[in-house]
Amino acid sequence: MARRAREHLRDVDANAPEHWRIGGTRFEDDLHVLLMLYAADEAGMDRLLHDHSMLAEQQGLRVVHVQQGRRRHQPGDPPGYFRDHFGFLDGLSQPRIEGHKDPAGVPRDYDRPVKNGEFILGHLNEYAEYPLSPCVPERLDLADELPACPGRADWKDLGHNGSYLVVRKLEQDVDAFERFLDEHASLAPEGAPEDRREWLAAKLVGRWRNGAPLVAAKRGPLHRLLPSLSRREKAKPPLVSPVSTKDVDNSFLYGRDDPHGYGCPVTAHARRCNPRDAQPPSRELSTEVTRRHRLLRRGFNYADDSGRGLLFIALNTSFGRQFEFIQRSWVHFDQLGGVEGAEDPLAGDGGGRLVIPQQPVRQCVADLQRFVTTRGGGYFFMPSLKAIRVLAALERPAPE
Repeated sequence: MARRAREHLRDVDANAPEHWRIGGTRFEDDLHVLLMLYAADEAGMDRLLHDHSMLAEQQGLRVVHVQQGRRRHQPGDPPGYFRDHFGFLDGLSQPRIEGHKDPAGVPRDYDRPVKNGEFILGHLNEYAEYPLSPCVPERLDLADELPACPGRADWKDLGHNGSYLVVRKLEQDVDAFERFLDEHASLAPEGAPEDRREWLAAKLVGRWRNGAPLVAAKRGPLHRLLPSLSRREKAKPPLVSPVSTKDVDNSFLYGRDDPHGYGCPVTAHARRCNPRDAQPPSRELSTEVTRRHRLLRRGFNYADDSGRGLLFIALNTSFGRQFEFIQRSWVHFDQLGGVEGAEDPLAGDGGGRLVIPQQPVRQCVADLQRFVTTRGGGYFFMPSLKAIRVLAALERPAPE
């Protein structure tokens, strides 16, 4: 990741890899293996960390960095989700995968299931092609566990049923974010000071802090509960979304339900990271293109001596076409919806503009601060269980 950071991710200035604490240009050669451990409590994590550190040392590995994370919750939040340090419920919009049952309690996605090959190697993707997968000589598959590598005689597909993993350490400047809300809350229509701050926070991120969307799907359950913000903003004071988290709908479409961004601004973080049907030249083409850039993502909070923020992890089968495309072409694209200088207002580099469409005159905040700073990351191959068994069966070379 560090070698591709500038050109493909636009990690520059304070985000540049020479400043990273994990995996940057100072440490890239040291990152060979990522071990992710999960436990229900701190005592369980301490035991896991101790045991696996000893195993790693016995196998000749050296621990380079240990990063702990947790999930913050508020009363009433559904299980499986968490609040980031800005206070927003995270992880609500996840793609459905073809042939897999939707997890219980997850808001239904707005689109048809995405092809397996967008997230799992060895399966057809949205281009009706097999993603590039690591292959090994047939002689290394001692137990004949792996399928044949397509188009390569005498080779086996080590990547089959595996994936590629993105890891990012993203520091969140909560104080700067809250100051921004205090300083610019007057942009909101009339209302109580706290309502104005919440309105502005939602416009910047693209959802209310409890996860409710700013766009009410015309054919979804929120249509009865949450009136269209394009109508509300013309006459009504801004109110925090009245729906509870269990009522959150994810089936809305920006192009169909909010084409001008009166509900969710065109440049808001959530809308630009997943534009759904709102990209030109047509809603149909936008939906098809967006399907080819989806991610399976999860997040965890961290707080340590360096600061506090988000540990971002995502699965995809093409770093360039999925994760890097979103970062380069959507998050950091500074001419979106006819607005120039409008990088992602939450995750951008700062200095851009937040544009909020309103009637009769839109609102604009120039010279935004940087709220999120990249502090590390890496790209990893996540093998299947079969691939792990193949690797484990290989003999270690004799010491020279």
